[in-house]
Amino acid sequence: MLFGFDDKQEFIPQIYRYLNNQELMLTFLTQYNASVDSALKIPLLYAKNTKSLKMIFGNFL
Repeated sequence: MLFGFDDKQEFIPQIYRYLNNQELMLTFLTQYNASVDSALKIPLLYAKNTKSLKMIFGNFL
């Protein structure tokens, strides 16, 4: 079950399709943070009011 995105679309596992957008962004970011070193972790605040996975990274950088 991998999340992801490219310039044209987002890749979201079917199991998470029932979540509203904010829940989906928080779920993605929680899983992302669990799998990276502490220096690469993104605060959960960046998932709030975000419309896409790509925006999380754009806002953080």
